[in-house]
Amino acid sequence: MVFGPNAKKKLRSPENASGVLAAGARHFRVTLLGGSPGLHDVLSGSPGAFDAALEGVAELHDAVQAQGVTACITALVPACRHNAHDLPATVGAAVEARMDAVVLRIDDGAGDVGAGAAWIAAACDTGVVNGVWVEVEGAPFCALREHALHSSDVVRGRIGAKAPACAGCALDSVCGGGPAGASADVLAVLSPPPSADVLAEAVSRALGAGER
Repeated sequence: MVFGPNAKKKLRSPENASGVLAAGARHFRVTLLGGSPGLHDVLSGSPGAFDAALEGVAELHDAVQAQGVTACITALVPACRHNAHDLPATVGAAVEARMDAVVLRIDDGAGDVGAGAAWIAAACDTGVVNGVWVEVEGAPFCALREHALHSSDVVRGRIGAKAPACAGCALDSVCGGGPAGASADVLAVLSPPPSADVLAEAVSRALGAGER
């Protein structure tokens, strides 16, 4: 189940939290737009949404324990230029709420992917230190460097979905490229990590082995 930035208020009801578990739901994604009420509430346009989100997650944890079931609660963090600086704090808030994982989804292709990479890396480090998996979607390998806690679509649905700047990269065949809308100028200043050739070869071998 996916809960948007304003829908989590419903989980504050113990009956609702128990009800979704009784209905068989086990995987939950709760959207966080910031690590504090000030940013989350402003971006969601709903005062009190941040506190309601954490209260809802707490009720869900209580219901999971009461019913003796196993569930996965993930914080979904849409990242853009407005909250990039707060990504480490947002991961910290997810850790405090005892969420099992965090997904940072890069939604702002018009932003500076390179500049935002430092905040993404810091957010990943926050997860590592606290033992919470942080997965990054929509960021090219070259932006994250040694921070490999990210996923990437190997297959794109249409020709030309990736920027021309990606064509000369050793990781082109295994990297999904930058987020939609990222300009060639932004991607051109990025470069693949030193281990790009080695990584590309390893992934290619793994994909080839999977086909046999």
